Amino acid sequence: MEQNKKYEPEIDFKSLIKKPKRLFGWVFVYFFLIILIVGIYYVNNLNTINVNTLPAKAPVKDEVKRTLEVKSGSVMPAVDISTITDPTDELINKGKDLYKNNCASCHGESGLGDGVAGMALNPPARNLTKLDGWKNGVDFPGLYKTLEEGIPQTGMVAYEFLSPVDRIAMIQYIRTLADYPSVTDDQVQELEMTYKLSEGRTTSDQITVEMAFTQLVNEKSHPKRVANLLAYVNNHPTLQGADVFNKTAVNKHRVLTSFLEVDFVALNLADFIQIVNVNFIELGFSAEVNLLERTEWQNLYNYLKNVLGTARA
Repeated sequence: MEQNKKYEPEIDFKSLIKKPKRLFGWVFVYFFLIILIVGIYYVNNLNTINVNTLPAKAPVKDEVKRTLEVKSGSVMPAVDISTITDPTDELINKGKDLYKNNCASCHGESGLGDGVAGMALNPPARNLTKLDGWKNGVDFPGLYKTLEEGIPQTGMVAYEFLSPVDRIAMIQYIRTLADYPSVTDDQVQELEMTYKLSEGRTTSDQITVEMAFTQLVNEKSHPKRVANLLAYVNNHPTLQGADVFNKTAVNKHRVLTSFLEVDFVALNLADFIQIVNVNFIELGFSAEVNLLERTEWQNLYNYLKNVLGTARA
């Protein structure tokens, strides 16, 4: 049976309203228009269409690479280690004055952590009357380590500018603020072995890295001494730290020359790591030195200290 089909020479737009399914024939036109509009918008806003926004963050003191300060050398007097287990009233009163001048602004007059300056710290200043949660512990060696090295990522700075006698005096006063554990003979021996308190210490002058490099350039070179050091390095390949030195030193002559006049007694491990990290190319190291673990840094530090010590012997 023949079926009659009705063909339309033109589109009857009124019929589209009655029969919406006929609009599907225009789908490709819709897609084209949408893509065109989105493309024009994207091109016109190419520079600002995707802007990353990060919340403001104040730099943490210990995350910022600090520059070595110029410091004059000093003589740290020897300590009577009996004052650690049996402090005198005079020593405690001295520690009280030192505490008020150096600690009360953060920790408060009574050690409650309610000092005016401490309220702005994150984390806040520690309450010295509460003995839980201390990073280095509340025994005497832990307290001394805190004053010696500070606490990274906090507002607790190192008090290396105070003499060992003053640090002990301040610790003895702090111990009166709460029921701190008694000091044992083993702890006294631990302090003595670590810090050599009874021997005293002489610190050398400290200059900035830039000043040190300028001084190295201006001073006359020591080719014979460096040559002897290179021979010593080559003849003693089994020394502890030699593997780290050989792995990271691309120019051994430059490394030895750079540290030839450095006083490793005054240069601690943390400052050594900082100097090498920032200036490894100038010092003769490869970039691999920045990937060292803490123990490898310690071995490299001790190795250079021992090798360069032979040049001064």
